[in-house]
Amino acid sequence: MGDVTVRKPDTHKRDYSFVQLDNGLKAIIGSDPDCDKAGAALCVNVGMCHERKHLPGLAHFLEHMLFTGTTKYPKEGEYHEFIQQNGGMANAYTLCYFTNYMFEVKPEKMAEAMDRFSRFFTEPLLTR
Repeated sequence: MGDVTVRKPDTHKRDYSFVQLDNGLKAIIGSDPDCDKAGAALCVNVGMCHERKHLPGLAHFLEHMLFTGTTKYPKEGEYHEFIQQNGGMANAYTLCYFTNYMFEVKPEKMAEAMDRFSRFFTEPLLTR
């Protein structure tokens, strides 16, 4: 994809870099050593405007269904419990052309949080 520069205001002290994985996933990585939280967000390029007329609300429904559990973490609510116990928050929203999922936690819990978060997109149970 070539070199990509992430533009930011001169007064913004965070460092950013752009990466593209072998599978095509594009990511912006930000770092600020003065922050007391670590977090991640994933933007999926599917939203309400991609729904079929006979299935209104499907994108928003799927947004909620992803949080019902994964193969490794099947207990419904385990993810949000983990996030809250580790000083964080999690949220998601669906707009016309994309759905965004995000969380933040104490920096020392980032790896564990990413393990849980990433599995929503690789091994969701989609059960309720």
